[in-house]
Amino acid sequence: MKEARPTPRRKPMLARILELEGALEGVRLERAVAAWNQHRLDGRPRAFGQVLLDLRLLDVATLRRHVALQLKLAAVPGGRKPLGVIALETGAVRPTVVAALLEKQRGSGQRLGELMVADGVLRRPQVDALLHLQRRTGPLAAA
Repeated sequence: MKEARPTPRRKPMLARILELEGALEGVRLERAVAAWNQHRLDGRPRAFGQVLLDLRLLDVATLRRHVALQLKLAAVPGGRKPLGVIALETGAVRPTVVAALLEKQRGSGQRLGELMVADGVLRRPQVDALLHLQRRTGPLAAA
C-alpha cells in the first residue's frame, strides 16, 4: 500500500489578510484553512475564497473587498517578494494601510519603504529590517 506523504499545512495570503483586518479570526479561520488544506490533500484544490463561501464564513461583498486587497499585493514570479507582503507577514502594517500606500505610490513614483517612513507608518529602522528580509528571500518561483 502506498503511504501518503504529509503535506505541510499552508495558510493562504487571503487568510492572513482576513485575520489582520479582523474580518475572520480564531476557530472560524482555522476551520477554513483546515478545509482548504484538506481539499489540496484530497487532490481537489479549491480557491480559498470559494472555501470561505462554501462554509458560509463570509459574504460575497466582504470576500471581494479582501480579494481586491490581495490583488494589490500580488507578487510577480521571478521577482522579489513585495515589501508590502513582507510588512503584512511580519505584522508590521495592516493590509488596508499597505493598499492605501500602494495607491499613493502609483501617483508619486516613490518607493513603498520611503512612503512608509514619510507617512509615519514605520520608522526607518523598521523599514530597513523589512528590506533586509526582502533581500534574504530571493526571487519567487512561478506558481
